[in-house]
Amino acid sequence: GATTTTAGQLSGTYSIQQQSTLRYVDADQSAPWQAVTRLSQAHDPSQKLTQRWLIQEVKKDSYTIQQVSTMRYLDADQIEPWHVVTRESQASIPSQKLTQRWIIVYDEVYQSYTIQQNSTMRFWDADQSEPWRVVTRESQASIPSQVRTQRWIIKKQVGPRATTTTAG
Repeated sequence: GATTTTAGQLSGTYSIQQQSTLRYVDADQSAPWQAVTRLSQAHDPSQKLTQRWLIQEVKKDSYTIQQVSTMRYLDADQIEPWHVVTRESQASIPSQKLTQRWIIVYDEVYQSYTIQQNSTMRFWDADQSEPWRVVTRESQASIPSQVRTQRWIIKKQVGPRATTTTAG
């Protein structure tokens, strides 16, 4: 089951959907660890946790986001091509710490969230067709046809957060 979350309540495991495509944020399980949007994988037990994200508030409106299946943190390139990827924690590296911090703000008008990288102040966005990459871009708020590409539906997921499996 899932419930839509409003501002100030983010703590736990969530799915994240791009408002314009309704595709779910997912990420590669091995290099290059690229974040992408995909159709729901909820029906596939081996893939379900790739679309589950542990969101934890670090300070007001500033969060870390970890992929449940890998426990890697969402991060993004600081230069072109601005890809959003998963990486091991960078918290101990002062120059990199804010690359894994995300400002998540609820937008009443669009009933969804913006997700902005703390280090660059660029917004999450994603391709509207193949290869469906999640990237960061400057605000598209002034372009009516593009606004919803930077709006995200975040739904709390209930039930077991993660299961550990050992490859044999």
